[in-house]
Amino acid sequence: MNIKNLIKTEIKNHTDLEYWGTEENINNENIIFDYVLKEDIVNQDWFDERLKCTNVELLTDLLEEVCGIDRDEIYSNVAQNYSELQEEYEGEELHEEINKIVDEVVDNIITLQK
Repeated sequence: MNIKNLIKTEIKNHTDLEYWGTEENINNENIIFDYVLKEDIVNQDWFDERLKCTNVELLTDLLEEVCGIDRDEIYSNVAQNYSELQEEYEGEELHEEINKIVDEVVDNIITLQK
């Protein structure tokens, strides 16, 4: 079983409102949750910190954990080189642009790790 592909599939399936809550959906999520706990990728505290997350947000965070993506490190690297962005943006808009770049980098990493 490729857990990354299973997580990606569950994220994609979020658009099918008839899928969420089905036996297949619940079974797949249980497989994912059991795997990441058993493999010590995350712990129960990690899940507890995300009680207010949607399923898609939770699965996206899990995918980042499974792929070994450190969003804070990526953010830090992007922020170190933001002088070019400062010429074009400032304040909250600058912060939003940096977050967009971080999201894009994370998406690219996930795509490359198929």
